Amino acid sequence: MGIMYSSSYKIGILGGSFDPPTIAHISLAQACIDRKCVNEVWLVPCGDYRKDKKNLVPASHRLKMVELFV
Repeated sequence: MGIMYSSSYKIGILGGSFDPPTIAHISLAQACIDRKCVNEVWLVPCGDYRKDKKNLVPASHRLKMVELFV
């Protein structure tokens, strides 16, 4: 059985490279929740290619880092 969401339930999406995830990422997400802008925040790592970020760790590893970090 999944989580039931009401029409007023808000999910924030925080995208980034998360290479690595930092306390600043968590602080930003928590501030959005504390200020009641959203009910929860999902951290979503970007894919393996970004022109502005060289030598990224593979996306699957960054996703695992985010999962372990939060």
